Amino acid sequence: PARRTKSPARSPKATATPVPYVASVHTDAPQSVCDAFFDDPFVRTFFPDDAEYRLRGPWVNKMMLWSLGASYGMTEVCCDANGAVLSTACWEPPRMSIGAIFRCLYMFAWLLGTLGVRKTALFGAVLFKLEAKRHRHAPTAHHLQLLGTSPAHQSKGLGATAMSAGIRRATSMGVPCYLESSNPKNVPFYKRHGFKIVEEYYHWEAEGAVDGDGELVKGRGPVATLMLRPLGTR
Repeated sequence: PARRTKSPARSPKATATPVPYVASVHTDAPQSVCDAFFDDPFVRTFFPDDAEYRLRGPWVNKMMLWSLGASYGMTEVCCDANGAVLSTACWEPPRMSIGAIFRCLYMFAWLLGTLGVRKTALFGAVLFKLEAKRHRHAPTAHHLQLLGTSPAHQSKGLGATAMSAGIRRATSMGVPCYLESSNPKNVPFYKRHGFKIVEEYYHWEAEGAVDGDGELVKGRGPVATLMLRPLGTR
């Protein structure tokens, strides 16, 4: 999920409630998410170069939203008065549907052709490891796959608004919520909304771990904070 730094920029008033994501309508959502994660330490491990991130990031997000958002209908956006996407929250259910499996396979095929073998393998290794941990910590939970707010519109409540629809949906279905915060700056925000830390995971701590440019990751590398919002949390 995206960083949440204050910005003096002003924008048209955001919608009071999140609306369902529609790929053909909210065409700027992938770029908005890309901007939101620009300084995210975990995500940028895959794309250390700024120019490559700006080029590849929107397309990766577009594929993520297509594979998950289109499969489950559990993605919401907050827009300004002109319809521009300011914040995006993408959720998924505990188990993948058949349609989602095929979409994800297509996404990995696209990643392989676009990013190459090494980066696709890097991305897949992290994703599968996080998925294994999710099923251990929260096998019945709705999973907040990503939450991103455009940098100029952060700290205005848009992220909380976009996320609220998913929390209400999970509560109505009698299941908890779960997420992986890829930026430690966001952890206090999620704690305020009832999420509790269940694990801090350092994927890159293995000796010889490399980033997206093939460079050794110094120290323990970026952390993914795994968090659970138990059912009944207010």
